[in-house]
Amino acid sequence: MCPPGFKNFRSPYPTSFTLDRRAAIVRPSGASQIGIGNVNAVQVRIDVRLPGDWPEQRLAEMVEAEMDRGNELMREGKQLRLWRIVGLRSNFGIWQADTLEELHEILQSMPMHPWMNIDITPIMEHPGVTRYRERHGELPPA
Repeated sequence: MCPPGFKNFRSPYPTSFTLDRRAAIVRPSGASQIGIGNVNAVQVRIDVRLPGDWPEQRLAEMVEAEMDRGNELMREGKQLRLWRIVGLRSNFGIWQADTLEELHEILQSMPMHPWMNIDITPIMEHPGVTRYRERHGELPPA
């Protein structure tokens, strides 16, 4: 099945996949699917495993660079939402890109990319949300 907006997407997996940089494999993912509005988007889970021997200054610089790039992607409308996973250096985000190749380039542009494991799940609006809009108008603010 081809997610809207991803014309050449042909995944061998049912709905989601994991890019595991260290093992260089793609494997099915059990991440839950969520959606907002009628956007062509993907849910992305990022787990960051930074080297434990970095000096505090290096870590602070890397975090600052990552925050700056993330803010830039938010302004560009590529990173739509972002949530921290409590207790981990991990997050869930809703991302938007015209193609999977563009999404790949965007994720590679993150300063911490070499230390990331990334789960990507194509998402779409749930029929219950569509029905709500048809009957009641826009959803209440979250």
